[in-house]
Amino acid sequence: MTQIQKYPIKCQCGNLIDFDLYQSVNVTVDESLLGKVKKRKINNYKCNKCGATSELAYQFLYVDMKNKKWIWCYPEAERENVHKIEKELAETQALENMLEKLGQPKPLIVFGYDELLEKI
Repeated sequence: MTQIQKYPIKCQCGNLIDFDLYQSVNVTVDESLLGKVKKRKINNYKCNKCGATSELAYQFLYVDMKNKKWIWCYPEAERENVHKIEKELAETQALENMLEKLGQPKPLIVFGYDELLEKI
């Protein structure tokens, strides 16, 4: 259930980079992704022309079915919108309904890698 979208990103040097934007990360299906999460290597890039690195602040769903952990990781800057995020997630019941049928818990919401790493 890992979902990745390819996007072209323009580096500060002008180089165009094919960027892998993770919308969900399933460490049960692909255990190598756990290392990427722990090293904060999800949704970031390194330019092959100038060497610059950057992290794109974008939410993703962290999934560990074996340990029953479903965690929405939002950028730290979104913390002030927590009530709006909770409302939007509550309105999209499809994921929670599926998780309930699978005996999985309701997803948590965290802001930033530090909080995510505390929960995993």
